[in-house]
Amino acid sequence: MSLFRKGKIILIDEVDGISGRSDRGGVGAVIDVIKGSKFPVVLTANDAYDPRLRSLRRHCQLIKFGSVHLSSMTKRLADICEKEGVECERDLLKKIGRESGGDLRSAINDLESMARGKKKLEREDLKAMGYRESKQDIFEVLKVIFKTRNVRNSIGIMRNADKDPDEIFWWLEQNITTEYEDPKEVAKAFDYLSVADTFRAKIRTRQNWRFRKYMIDIMCGGISVAKKEMYRKFSPYRPPKRLAMYGVTKVQRKGIKEVCGKMKGKLHVSSRVIMKDYLPMFRFIMKNKEWKENLEKEFGLDEEELKLIRTG
Repeated sequence: MSLFRKGKIILIDEVDGISGRSDRGGVGAVIDVIKGSKFPVVLTANDAYDPRLRSLRRHCQLIKFGSVHLSSMTKRLADICEKEGVECERDLLKKIGRESGGDLRSAINDLESMARGKKKLEREDLKAMGYRESKQDIFEVLKVIFKTRNVRNSIGIMRNADKDPDEIFWWLEQNITTEYEDPKEVAKAFDYLSVADTFRAKIRTRQNWRFRKYMIDIMCGGISVAKKEMYRKFSPYRPPKRLAMYGVTKVQRKGIKEVCGKMKGKLHVSSRVIMKDYLPMFRFIMKNKEWKENLEKEFGLDEEELKLIRTG
């Protein structure tokens, strides 16, 4: 609290850093702070759509901070040069800003490293700095694929994507109908996605990673050209429901896996076989009280593990 004012702001930085087991109850505690606080609460997150934050999002207003615009970044770098007494051409500052990928802090760091001990910056200094590969967030990736018909750009954006192609596959699947309105375009986009999915399957079954290139080319390039022309509208891209479901059931799936691990020593089969063939039979057995007690005693199961078998 300030010495002279009663108001204050509560800032919780990188709230998506709350981990699972070690920070259990952390999200609930943050929600309690939000509900009980007399002051504004600001949360920052790298990924606001992390499945662990699902309950927290209901109590927040999401504000997305995008990349800093190149003109604003160039102006800021010029102001710094003026205050530090460093002479630098505006085109050179624009180049520094462009190669930072919209990250102002990175651009300032580059300017500082180039200008240290100098009163004037030359183009040779920029060459010495090298090129920074900036990561593109998933919303920028979707924007390029959905908003352009340039196959090369749509495929090229994947090189710097902050998510792997398998996850981007599900983001595209979730948002095709959000972006495209013409049923023929929707059908065409899903047709390309289905072909890409066959290559995803080949990668898993054959462990042949050369198929990844075909998957990306068809997935990104195909969806990009599925439309007749670009839709000039704002599209609220949403995270895949499939990934959210995996996040919700992660703890349960891990628990079932641990139970199967306990059983496989006595059953002499793999955890996968137990999960597929034995658990349905065990659920039937547990309907009988005596058989349930025998099952509990035989494998040394507690009440929580029995509940996992019953519901899993």
